Amino acid sequence: MLWSNNSQTGPLSNLRVSNSAVEAVAFQAGFFAFAIPDARASVKSFLEELQKTRLQETAPTLDLAVQAVGLAFCATVSRNKSAAQKAIELYIKTLRGHSRAVAANSTSIVPNVCTSVMLSFFEAIQPTILTSDAYGMHLSGAWRMLIAAGDISTQPLLWQAANHCLCQQLLAMLMSPRSYLSNASDTWPVFEYLRSQYIAAADFVFDRLLVELYILTDFYIKNRYQHKSARFPKDAPSRLDNLWKEFQEVQKSLTDEQKDSFKGVMTLTLSYFACSWILIALLHTETHTLQCEIDLRQGCEMVLNCVKLLKERKSTCVHVRLFFPLVLVQLYSPTEDYRTRAKEYIETWLRKAVYVGLGAPNAIQMTTTEV
Repeated sequence: MLWSNNSQTGPLSNLRVSNSAVEAVAFQAGFFAFAIPDARASVKSFLEELQKTRLQETAPTLDLAVQAVGLAFCATVSRNKSAAQKAIELYIKTLRGHSRAVAANSTSIVPNVCTSVMLSFFEAIQPTILTSDAYGMHLSGAWRMLIAAGDISTQPLLWQAANHCLCQQLLAMLMSPRSYLSNASDTWPVFEYLRSQYIAAADFVFDRLLVELYILTDFYIKNRYQHKSARFPKDAPSRLDNLWKEFQEVQKSLTDEQKDSFKGVMTLTLSYFACSWILIALLHTETHTLQCEIDLRQGCEMVLNCVKLLKERKSTCVHVRLFFPLVLVQLYSPTEDYRTRAKEYIETWLRKAVYVGLGAPNAIQMTTTEV
């Protein structure tokens, strides 16, 4: 028996690992079943594509990374210390093999990228050091390797890996701005390289919205922490307006059946539009206009309303993408009630479920005091 479960309370907090649960494949299956949206979901994910290709079966280091994540997931939901220790051992073994593979400058770009992404999942689930930026560093490592991958729009697994990295690097920028800035000279050229592919090939408004949010978040972090007189991306608001109009047209065109199917991705997209409004308002706070304060407050309120709706959905592919909007609200909302609600969502729902390494209170506190 793999799991024992106390049916009186929630399934995640009461899972226990049976003494006979030693098969790594079972732990992996548990993680993938948890992390991949159901077949009806409109949001696709890197993990879904990885499971479909089964690349880890021919890539030993990637296979180790998947095993480590599966065991970390098992250890987290079961609170099993011996499983957690074994997961750390697998993680260290994976890091050594991955370092050798990357240093060898091999042509194995796809498994190397996927290994880095899986290592970031490990840090999200079972952080090795809560105050470190290992999560962001793994994402950044995967991101930098993509520049040698050619046209990723024709490679579904790499496309989803890039999408995941782009989305989660927004969170990494907020959580560890100093670390992001120290690597920006390497990561920004990759963004510029991939930007045209995203604009040309992205099917969803959400994917192209990520591009605009990356530009805004990068500028905001540089402007706040480097105190440089970087130029505001003046075209960003007009591009966002065009995306917003396109998003509204898509909503109008959906049938009732499609509206139900696409409800998750539409609500997620709306929460990220709200993030863009928050960032633009923050970038204009030096004018101290009443409209900026209103926009900032309304953006934060929209994020919380979207999260309330998405909380009921079972897709953790969506859930992991909600840390960025919630951390943004927790850090910068002018309303104490909104900051408290964002903090409570992170602590009582997202982190306590499985992603204990994301949105950690001590990391948030560090971010607000960084110079």
